[in-house]
Amino acid sequence: HGPEARERRNAFGKIDSFFAEADRYENSERLLLEGDSVSTIVQYCNDMSPDLVFAPASKPKGISRLFRRSMRAQLLQRAQVRLWTRG
Repeated sequence: HGPEARERRNAFGKIDSFFAEADRYENSERLLLEGDSVSTIVQYCNDMSPDLVFAPASKPKGISRLFRRSMRAQLLQRAQVRLWTRG
């Protein structure tokens, strides 16, 4: 009932609304993984060898975008998996 539970419910709500069409495909799976986004997704890909990772486009804002690579660019470099982004 605390802030952590609220954050987790909010995260699951976002997952459920993200690419809701995935529910139509029996081999599709949406996951909530905890940890650093890129490292956690790369580790999942190494462990599970998914056919495709569907991820939201990352849109860094402000001056930080000049000095930081997007999540999508990092995944393309580090994960040996097909990546499809939306947004």
